Amino acid sequence: MSVLLGGDSAGPQPNHYQGKKVWGVYVAGATPHIWTHAEVAELAKHGIEGFLPIVVPPQDVRWWDDNFGYPTMEALVREAVAWGLPKGAPICLDVEEFQSSQMSSPGDVLHAWAVACATHSMRDWTYGSEAFLRNDMWGLRWMAAWPDVTPVNPQLPQGFQGWQYKGNTNGIDLDIFEEGRDYVSPGLKLVNLPLKPVVPIKPPHPKGKTMSSTTITYPTLATLKSWVRQLSSIAGIVVSIGNQLHLPVSTRAILLAGSVWIQREQHLIDTTNDPTTPTTPVATTNPPTPAP
Repeated sequence: MSVLLGGDSAGPQPNHYQGKKVWGVYVAGATPHIWTHAEVAELAKHGIEGFLPIVVPPQDVRWWDDNFGYPTMEALVREAVAWGLPKGAPICLDVEEFQSSQMSSPGDVLHAWAVACATHSMRDWTYGSEAFLRNDMWGLRWMAAWPDVTPVNPQLPQGFQGWQYKGNTNGIDLDIFEEGRDYVSPGLKLVNLPLKPVVPIKPPHPKGKTMSSTTITYPTLATLKSWVRQLSSIAGIVVSIGNQLHLPVSTRAILLAGSVWIQREQHLIDTTNDPTTPTTPVATTNPPTPAP
């Protein structure tokens, strides 16, 4: 399976961009440096075609104890949108192991993150340990695991769309990411990597007659996935409106259940034709309670 070589760093590291296609960039939250648009634009000059936006929750409080962390994570999504991410962009929640290991219900926290992203029409990624990410039924998973012997030709572990396989090397971490996913270009546009050209098709024509070449474009799997993501976003917005209008709890529970079902179907479609993704995700219980 082909992968996209990448890396991530707290701030710009132009000496390490060569040969990389995707870079992890911090855009919101409790991080020492928020990248500027100018710093992101510089990535293109070094051959990087897309970046994965990262947000960081507070590091000194148990933010996940309040409605499974939904208020904190929804605020991070709003901050990332205000930074300038386009609609439908991926956003990765950075959850370090010292926090995830304290969560009594990590699946519910991950579901709350998915709902927070869907409410703002964004696509959820999560960075964390393998044990934590195995609870995620809804989003895309970027695993942090550094083997003693750094692989020369790293491949994605089963069930993950990103792998940080070496950390803190001259100020950067080394990563690989899955092809065929949406990232954000240095020009702040959605981009599906790698780009695939449209192939012109010459239709058959009667003998003796000449017909001009016609380019036929069929919906790609990525396009079909995008349509499902839009449906998921609408479901998230409906849940948010229900909360804002203070509808009866029973009504909001039904809306939330519908959102969960759509998120689950979105996950299944997102992983279509992906042999690296488990066919039976781990179930979670007790989804986030609708805000009063």
